[in-house]
Amino acid sequence: TLTELAVLALYANSISYPYMRLVRVSGEWQLNALDLGPLHEQFTEFCKRIGNNPELLLGPNASYIAGSLDGKPWHHPEAFYTIHQLISSLPHL
Repeated sequence: TLTELAVLALYANSISYPYMRLVRVSGEWQLNALDLGPLHEQFTEFCKRIGNNPELLLGPNASYIAGSLDGKPWHHPEAFYTIHQLISSLPHL
């Protein structure tokens, strides 16, 4: 359904793409699973914050600063803004 597609796009913009940006660090050192503990704690806290306050993603003042795992701009901003234009027609979002 359209609602499910919207959820997947929001998840990708707020969690999936930021997570991959954080995990795929370029530079002098490589991350391994043992290095990711703090990131996974951050991920858990972020998910709780969004669950407790969905307005961080769905509200009229939602932004990548609070709505993205890494606080960086949306990977696909056009998807985010299109979903916001459709929110009134997606009652289960």
